[in-house]
Amino acid sequence: MKFSKDSYWIQSGIYTTLQKFAIIFFNFGGFYFLVRTYSKTEFGIYALFTTIFYLIETARAGLIRNSQVKFLASEPEAEHPFINTASLVMNVVFTLATSVIIAAIASYLTDLWKAPNLDVMLYYSLLTSFALIPSTQFEFIQHARGDFKGVFIATLARYGTIFLFILISYLLDFQYSLVTLVNVQTIAALIGSLVSYLAVRKGLEFSASLSKEWFNKIFHYGKYTFGTNVSAMVNKNIDQAMLGSMISTASVATYTAALRISTLIEAPTLSVATIVFPQSAKRMQSEGPSAVKYLYEKSVGILIAIMLPAMIFVLVFPKFIIQVIAGDNYLDTVPILQVTIIYSFFVPYARQFGTVLDSIGKPKVNFYFVIFGACLTALFNYLYISRFGLIGAVYGTLTTYAIVFTLNQIILKRLLDIKTINTFMYARNFYIDVFNIVVTKMKLGGLQINIKN
Repeated sequence: MKFSKDSYWIQSGIYTTLQKFAIIFFNFGGFYFLVRTYSKTEFGIYALFTTIFYLIETARAGLIRNSQVKFLASEPEAEHPFINTASLVMNVVFTLATSVIIAAIASYLTDLWKAPNLDVMLYYSLLTSFALIPSTQFEFIQHARGDFKGVFIATLARYGTIFLFILISYLLDFQYSLVTLVNVQTIAALIGSLVSYLAVRKGLEFSASLSKEWFNKIFHYGKYTFGTNVSAMVNKNIDQAMLGSMISTASVATYTAALRISTLIEAPTLSVATIVFPQSAKRMQSEGPSAVKYLYEKSVGILIAIMLPAMIFVLVFPKFIIQVIAGDNYLDTVPILQVTIIYSFFVPYARQFGTVLDSIGKPKVNFYFVIFGACLTALFNYLYISRFGLIGAVYGTLTTYAIVFTLNQIILKRLLDIKTINTFMYARNFYIDVFNIVVTKMKLGGLQINIKN
């Protein structure tokens, strides 16, 4: 059955949004109980561990997902088994390589951050990485098919397992170590892989031999998105790493609390980016740059419109939010939250910038640009943390966001004639459309009541 463009966006949007919000909900729910289970120092250690683990998973997605999605969406079906096999082999090679690196630096990071048992947690996390190989592979295939339902269900299984363990342990007052929590993540990854396989098994094809041609194509396309994703992740988390080494793991916990709240505001950008990438790649080929320009301006505009009310609420009531979400022990997070929430304004522009460049075949430009941003973040964070302490981390990162935003818009203007002002017009139109829909519904409701009376 073929779906129209609108039905694709609606169906994909529903499941992708549900998936991203499920991740946000379970991660945020876990955070809510973990900050009430562990001390700031312990939670800071877990935050640093999570940063490393997700750096690896982000790198995996960058190396494999975009290239596999692009080729499966654009190449004849006869090539799909060879693409899938080449992608799977690369997935395994990547996991082996990163496992060796983590095993080699685990002790060093433990000493650098003065984080007891971090090395043990990292060693056990290698099992999780291997357990995620089939899960990620099946997820990438479903993305290429435009089938986000299975991805959503697998996400529920994986992240829901972790959340239920944390929730039940909290309710039963069951004490467990951070190492135990890492092992639960491995079990959850295996469950997620099984569910993901059940969703994708029909029509799943692999070739009996490895195609070097496709292996090289996937690698050479993915190496830039790999570098981009790693650099972006480093850019996003280098402030936490520097706080851990320059101040303490407790300061990392305070800073992470603000970031977790900001992440809730940014959640829609993840959903839209996932949907826009395959559509942008297809429409670039069929309709040209003007279609990509439209997708960028409208998607960013809608995201800004959705996020702005939440941003204002957080800016006005930061203390109330911190008390409800993290508790009185984290009230020192209030001034940090007020600055980090400003990041959220720049996030749609930055995320869709990378999505557009990847989809129009310019991942190399995006890669170098993100590297530049990561260098700026490291520089400003070092200078500001040295001078202002913990609050310096947010000032440094905000400075980088502002500079990168300006350069992003200059590049997009030259490449696709994208106008920043148009994003605000689409945001305004979004509010007008919502208002008109509400008014129409109210009128219809009033008409029905009059008829009944």
